[in-house]
Amino acid sequence: MNEPVTVWTSEAGSPVRVMWRSRRFRVSDTPTALVGTSDWWKPFEPYSYGIGHPPLDIAGWRFQATADDGETHVFDVSQDDSMGTESSMGTDGMGTDGGENRGGNADGGRDPESRSAGRLWRLVRIFD
Repeated sequence: MNEPVTVWTSEAGSPVRVMWRSRRFRVSDTPTALVGTSDWWKPFEPYSYGIGHPPLDIAGWRFQATADDGETHVFDVSQDDSMGTESSMGTDGMGTDGGENRGGNADGGRDPESRSAGRLWRLVRIFD
């Protein structure tokens, strides 16, 4: 898979909600960080890390999410810096506004969850 998705994150940066194929899913289990070698890491020789391990960064997240009708999937998502920012794509990262109010709640306050600072996300894998 390689589909754009919209991901809302907690202040700590972990996913709390995802919009996939015009459907909203809420994270219903503890997300797991998927880690990979930091982009800036360049070993002196290919695959020669010496003592210890190369520096790691969070490369994405795996989480279970459930729609309002009970449909549940396990999602693997990663941030996609190659597509620009959400402001250049529209508010849902797919070129449209998604048809829902993302900025606040009924009392005019902000949602406790936020979108990831204009970064786009990609659905890497989904498990049924």
